[in-house]
Amino acid sequence: SQQQFLATLALFRGGFSVVEAEAVADTPDARERLETLVADSLITLTELLDGSLRYGLLETVREFVLPRLMGAEEARRQFRRWFIQHPSFEENTAVAWEYALDDNDASDAYALATMPRRDWTGQLGVERAREFFEKTLELPAPTPKARMYAMHALAECYLRNVNRKGAMELMAEAVKPLEDTPNELLAEALYHQAHIGLYDAPRDETLALLERCLSLTTDSYVRAEALRIKGCLLLWTPDYESAEALFDEAHTLYPPIDPGQLRLWNHRAHLARRRGDFAESLRLYQLSAEQARRHGDGILVRNSESNLSDILSCLGRYEEAVEAGRACLRTEETHGDRHLMICILWNMAGPFMGVGEHVRAARLMAACSKLWVTLVRPLSEDDIEDLNAVRRELSNALDQATINRLWAEGELLTLQEALALAHGD
Repeated sequence: SQQQFLATLALFRGGFSVVEAEAVADTPDARERLETLVADSLITLTELLDGSLRYGLLETVREFVLPRLMGAEEARRQFRRWFIQHPSFEENTAVAWEYALDDNDASDAYALATMPRRDWTGQLGVERAREFFEKTLELPAPTPKARMYAMHALAECYLRNVNRKGAMELMAEAVKPLEDTPNELLAEALYHQAHIGLYDAPRDETLALLERCLSLTTDSYVRAEALRIKGCLLLWTPDYESAEALFDEAHTLYPPIDPGQLRLWNHRAHLARRRGDFAESLRLYQLSAEQARRHGDGILVRNSESNLSDILSCLGRYEEAVEAGRACLRTEETHGDRHLMICILWNMAGPFMGVGEHVRAARLMAACSKLWVTLVRPLSEDDIEDLNAVRRELSNALDQATINRLWAEGELLTLQEALALAHGD
């Protein structure tokens, strides 16, 4: 009936197409039914810039008709199957995952949780994504591989919420039961474990994981990932030539159009930064962000753009650097990535000094150093060198007593207060 058709449409959140309505409602005359509902003002119709049509329900209509859906469980299953087979970056794919969790459908929940190239933290926000992954892992996994993928994704959520110890413990737990599985699966799990511990685990331990991974696999993609991560480790040493060689080798192993190739641009931008070639670093970060945006890789877009404030500052483009930092903060406040927020705040002290706001820079750098130690990890030698460089530059504009007072005030700031300070509130 038309009433049941309308109730089925209430499964969608946001917009939907004729094809989606036809598939989920399992009716061949969806177009005619939709036209009738539009004429009756029960659903909306919008023409997008590309000429395609998107339908939608007002939330009041949706809330009224959804409880009247007959055979709701089967309808939700049909909905999930469509979006598993035809994934999109719209809200409805996330809704399909929510329905799988509500119905305790482990197969569909894991299929949606482990979709390739899916930025669930970007789409759902860190906290909601974490909740979905934890609920998924409460269900029995259809395969060891699916469980490992879901645990790695949850560890990513922990990292972004600055629970770095929890992330590393979770990946160690994910790898342990795979010791007796085929080598290729274990190798994949090992490079994921190395990735999670990249900046926190002892470097020798991470290198050992990667070497073991490479010894177990002949898979080109897994080898490319392991080589890429190994190159990232070397960026924090003076051995830049070896890092570049690893990136070059990984480049030959990735497929031509692949997220791994995009990540390599990001790493090469970091390498150029370490070498002091700031113009090349800026070009590569911008290229990385542009290509990642084109391919729907939200995490890489944000990671690339989070470095723009630092690079623009190194080039003496201080006002641009401040605005770039603020734009990135607004994005991360939406996604809830506390780790990236602190990194961006750290990079903004230099631009503020460049525009003459030394008081703001002093408080902000003090806040960042305290937040980093409290929420992320102890300061590295590079971190301490950065802090000392900022204090030296501050001493060109402020006396030592004033710097110490501002520093003490900054160390008392919460993350939200530090964000407000950076925004100029």
